[in-house]
Amino acid sequence: HTTGDFRLRLVNEDDTPHDVSVFALNPGATTDDLVAYLDGRTREAPGVFAGGVQAVEPGESGLAVLFLTAGEYALVSLFPEPDGITPGFQVGLVSKLTVE
Repeated sequence: HTTGDFRLRLVNEDDTPHDVSVFALNPGATTDDLVAYLDGRTREAPGVFAGGVQAVEPGESGLAVLFLTAGEYALVSLFPEPDGITPGFQVGLVSKLTVE
């Protein structure tokens, strides 16, 4: 992907609501660093929130248009899993995006 407007579409084919949050990672930071920060295991933020798609109900879709510049981004789910407590990133709903 290249710098510019980025259309982020979340299609929820699951039976529970889902979301996706995008964080611009600081140089050298990783998705593992972000998970550690979100878990409260570290205090220094490895990046900043850049946008995302809020909770999308089962069978629905959501769209966000974000302007992304060159760098590394983490896509994570902050929405609770079916237990109502565990956020999605704690069960592996994490991905990395590189913008050139």
